[in-house]
Amino acid sequence: HRNDGEVAVVFTEGREFPIRRGQGLLAGSLAQKKAAEQVSGHTARPGEFFVFQLGVYALKDTGPLSVTFTDLTGGTETIPASALRCLSLSGTNYLGQPFAKEIAMKQGQLQALWIGVAVPKTAKGVFTGTAQVGVAPGKAIPVTISLRVDGSPVDDSGDSVAKNLSRLRWLDSTVGSEATLTKPFTAGRWSVEPVTKARGQIYTGSTFTFKDPAAGAVTPSTASIGATVQLSGKYFGPKAGKITLVNNTGVKLVKKSCKALTWTMDATTGDCLTTFVVPKGLAAGVYEVHVGTAAGDVEFAQMLTVN
Repeated sequence: HRNDGEVAVVFTEGREFPIRRGQGLLAGSLAQKKAAEQVSGHTARPGEFFVFQLGVYALKDTGPLSVTFTDLTGGTETIPASALRCLSLSGTNYLGQPFAKEIAMKQGQLQALWIGVAVPKTAKGVFTGTAQVGVAPGKAIPVTISLRVDGSPVDDSGDSVAKNLSRLRWLDSTVGSEATLTKPFTAGRWSVEPVTKARGQIYTGSTFTFKDPAAGAVTPSTASIGATVQLSGKYFGPKAGKITLVNNTGVKLVKKSCKALTWTMDATTGDCLTTFVVPKGLAAGVYEVHVGTAAGDVEFAQMLTVN
């Protein structure tokens, strides 16, 4: 662990114990981290994307945070500074575009900075270097990095062992956005059949879009117990939903569920028709009509009068 200054205390933590952003450190913990002179040794395998944390505890309002690295030297070769990166401050977003994040801290706050090291497959031995953690303009706190590289090389950067968190580098990559095929697909023409629970579906030629459901008409607008009522609309989805009649004009709210007799949607136009029977025991009155679809509740502007 390492090091303190007037503005903040910076220390390291292993990947096994994620630092939770929040308020404060216990007095004993703070004293221990301020007294420590060096990073605790970490062990990685050749070829692994090794991750650990730098914790920053703000002694006063501070920021923005930054991190720079020196080469890690020792062992069989040099691990260049370019092989180290702070995943918390910059990287590549889900669109494959670079981004930078500015982090400021209030006094007493604790912030984790996740660091990744791309260890060469040929590396062996103990490597040391320095991280300069900028905690305020013109103020940087040096932290010694000590990394032991040992064991057999890994071919997947360590991704097969989820608890090692090597996959965090995926958050700083173009994985999934490259113009390449995902296995097991091969080049050629493929048909696409979208299946969704979040929207009704409508298809136009070889393309498709997702549309929000919309209410249409209530026919007839006045009906008796046992009568069949038809509801029209758009994009209700192919699966029958729930029909509910609601009357909130009296002292007590009345809600009555109705079973759909028929439920259809034209896959080309999105036009929908559904029918239901006015249920027994329903008191005379004016009722709101609601249709529950996979995309949510649809309320009809037209009311149903039960006589």
